[in-house]
Amino acid sequence: MKQVVWAASRFTTDTHDYILNTVVLLMYRSGPSTAQLDIFSDSNDLPGTSIGTLASPESIPLATSEVTFSASGISLSANSTYWVVLRAPTGQLWWSYTENASGYGLGFSPIYTASDYAGSSWDPVDSTYPNKLQINATLAAVPEPSQWAMMGVTALGVTGYALRRRLAKTN
Repeated sequence: MKQVVWAASRFTTDTHDYILNTVVLLMYRSGPSTAQLDIFSDSNDLPGTSIGTLASPESIPLATSEVTFSASGISLSANSTYWVVLRAPTGQLWWSYTENASGYGLGFSPIYTASDYAGSSWDPVDSTYPNKLQINATLAAVPEPSQWAMMGVTALGVTGYALRRRLAKTN
């Protein structure tokens, strides 16, 4: 039976909600390979449940280089911890590490882990040589004050109309 290794790195959001755009990893492959990158929730400082899969790049280079995975509609809640989980459905991939913990992007964390059992159990977390990644996200849309006012006026209008109809029926 082939051993299936998954690699994961943690990141956190600040006080804002975000929409994930891309995740960039420093990686390489040794032969024909495919990659799958998922975002997982946090469960006691380890990857929990998958909340979304990113679109894989068309190809992954043989030499170490940055590889971009694109997201579509993955929402990230404020003040939350998430995990980027990389696996190779076919072939073998390597997620390169960095020799310092100075990463970049939204909520970078130098914490990483791996699973030799397709995510059913995880090794203890480590931060010696963290996986190199970049999280790119945009702030989630927040209604402007004028939009809140318009929603309030609309709600009052609908309520007034409903009351008027109810009064008309009772008379």
